Amino acid sequence: MKNVNLSISTRGTFKYANGYQKAQLRLEINRKPNFYIIPVAKFLPENWDRKNKQVKKNTPGYAQINSQINFFYSKGTDILRNCIRDNRMITFKSFEKELFNKGYETDFFEYAEKHANKYDKSSRVKKMGIFAKLKEFNKGKTLSFGEIDETLLRNFMAWCMNVKNNREVTAQKAVEIIRTCLNDAIKDGIIKDNPVNKIKLKEFEGKRNALTSEAVKLLIEYLHTEKLRYLQKQRLSGFIFACCCYGLRWSDIRKMKFNDLQGNILEVTEVKTKKHRTLIIMQSAIKLIDFSRNKNGEQFIFDMGINSSPTNNLLKEIANKINAREGREVVGKKITIQKKGTEIISNSVSFHSARATFETIAENHTDIYTAARLTGNTPKVAANSYISTENKEKDKKALSLIENDFFN
Repeated sequence: MKNVNLSISTRGTFKYANGYQKAQLRLEINRKPNFYIIPVAKFLPENWDRKNKQVKKNTPGYAQINSQINFFYSKGTDILRNCIRDNRMITFKSFEKELFNKGYETDFFEYAEKHANKYDKSSRVKKMGIFAKLKEFNKGKTLSFGEIDETLLRNFMAWCMNVKNNREVTAQKAVEIIRTCLNDAIKDGIIKDNPVNKIKLKEFEGKRNALTSEAVKLLIEYLHTEKLRYLQKQRLSGFIFACCCYGLRWSDIRKMKFNDLQGNILEVTEVKTKKHRTLIIMQSAIKLIDFSRNKNGEQFIFDMGINSSPTNNLLKEIANKINAREGREVVGKKITIQKKGTEIISNSVSFHSARATFETIAENHTDIYTAARLTGNTPKVAANSYISTENKEKDKKALSLIENDFFN
């Protein structure tokens, strides 16, 4: 590697309307130069110390700016040194990729949008909401992968709690969603390490909003006795079906087609986990299906719409009506939630309650390993430690007892 030189420069950098400019690395290969702007290193021209290649002490935030300049210069030097050691060729593009731990994606938010588009609409909307919040925190500016570090993420969580009035668990979940995007960036070779892994996130004990078998029976009664519109009947039926059948998620119930059901055997590829599962469906649950909708096998078994919110709102409405009729909180509980700074009284039941309901009832009738296997979970001790024939017998027995709980 001959005729390669690296230096710090401000010459020729773009000047902003307010007069600010940025420091940059100048890489020269065979007398041809290329420049790489150093993130965060923004200052007025008169605050630049040309001799020492850093900003003067009277510059606002000078310590952080000089630290950033030193960091990138040292990193650039290491890249060149490693290329010499490994006898590798260096190009302007390969240097940029290693310098910023990024490929040709200059903006995290552009990549994040592509990442979110791989998911179903409900998940995509949720992810894009988190990325929009991060962009608001970053004051709408572009954000390179090199700028996302432990400090920025901690400041983002603090901003969520102090400025947006989010709970700590909400702020943490936002960072966990960012983690999944950064994990994809690692797979794509854009970055090497995930900065979220440097943050010790708290473990929050989730609230298991499971319904009792009595509550499920009241919902079944409501389905058969009340005059419901087409979509109301479809969505309530889909929820009860999920309560009876392995606690399937809304995204899985929504995508099930009549072709996937042969007799009482249902083939499902879970949207969240990508696992393919062959499930035995109890006969009483099959009766929840309106087979008159099946024209050519490609129709969805339940008409669940494009997102889960209308179904969740319907479940809360029905739960409140049943609770008022019974004079007690038998289907879900009253909870207080914060929405845009306002306290709202709601009901705890949601479609995810189906998963918690099935798992809880299953644990009542069998061991934790069988219950975990039925819901597709993996407990600390492998759920498939039993022999296959024993698994099938345990599953059938548990399903029979659950069916008896709900329908008899």
